[in-house]
Amino acid sequence: MKYYLLYILTGSFVATLVLSFLMLMMGFDLPENLVLIAISSFGFVTIATIFSWWNNEKRFKKIIQREIKKGMERDELEK
Repeated sequence: MKYYLLYILTGSFVATLVLSFLMLMMGFDLPENLVLIAISSFGFVTIATIFSWWNNEKRFKKIIQREIKKGMERDELEK
């Protein structure tokens, strides 16, 4: 959980750079759109971070439960 802020800030910075570069390549005026780019980057990265963290936690819990179940079965066989 404490890594959310680090991921969001770093991802927002990178996404802002990439989107700014793409906007310049397409001929848009950057100073007018920079705030919009930064806000949309922050929003997108926040949603992506929360979703990926949630998905990874769900997978991790499944793995832990599977290993606990295998350990219990192994203990029963050793008796």
